[in-house]
Amino acid sequence: MAIGNPLGYSHSLTSGIISALNRKLEFSGGVSYGGLIQTDAPINSGNSGGPLLNIRGELIGINTAIRADAQNIGFAIPVDALIDEFPKLLDFERINRAVFGAKVVQRQTASGGELYVSEVRPGTPAAGKLRVGDRVLELNGKVVRNIPDFTCAMLLAGAPASAKLKCLRGGKTVTATVSIVTKPRPDGKFLAQRLFGMTLLEITPQRARSHRLPLEKGLVVVGIDAGSPADTIGLKLRDTIFQVGKFYVTDLESLGMVLQDLRPGQKVRLGVARGSVAVWVQIPARRSPATLPGRTNPRRRLRGDSI
Repeated sequence: MAIGNPLGYSHSLTSGIISALNRKLEFSGGVSYGGLIQTDAPINSGNSGGPLLNIRGELIGINTAIRADAQNIGFAIPVDALIDEFPKLLDFERINRAVFGAKVVQRQTASGGELYVSEVRPGTPAAGKLRVGDRVLELNGKVVRNIPDFTCAMLLAGAPASAKLKCLRGGKTVTATVSIVTKPRPDGKFLAQRLFGMTLLEITPQRARSHRLPLEKGLVVVGIDAGSPADTIGLKLRDTIFQVGKFYVTDLESLGMVLQDLRPGQKVRLGVARGSVAVWVQIPARRSPATLPGRTNPRRRLRGDSI
């Protein structure tokens, strides 16, 4: 059974059978999804994100895609594949662009589930307020028994805000009020220099005309460190970056949002326009990104006041 809002008809229910397992879908740009459930339960636009249930009403998948050129060929992500993604999907700090500083996990005990603080990051609002091992009993006056309770309450709090936690510590009940502060937006220009050794500027109509750039939106390469990842893969001055990973980027702010979680050595896919040609290349982040460009490495830089 599939539930969703197909074509705006809310809370629609359709039924069918499981047609196949481990299906693979391939999309343009080299994007593919594997291990999918295929079902003939009718799925339409608006069903995506809704549940696929078995006859017992148990969640077995998340409706994801259809074959538009066929009838009743739909696909769902198996629920087991979502388990590893749950912590990220429910990360209230990432969703709210907030800094709290403590990680709360659920442990199963003989009496049921209990919430404990498993990590407190130094230099964050939670440091000095919460301790590893604190058992969380209440949040903002409400009893929290599991991770969904805690996460939903933190998501509703937003940022900036404060969280009042009642905890059990060493057999004693303590109360801690922890600020939830707004996380600064990442600096895309700095991250591009630090991770890849390239200096980028946002394309303006004037820059596009003056330097005969291939696109009127995107980011233009105006500096490259010698020996950097950008230099190694063959990027050149005046190349235009229009895509990073799965996302199209038109400004340095959107670039920063994409690069903020990139790990040293991790590769990311770039969409690059040069003249009348567009290509996609893989570029690795520096393994020692602390080396700042322009201080120890010679660099090529595009000159001109307008750029």
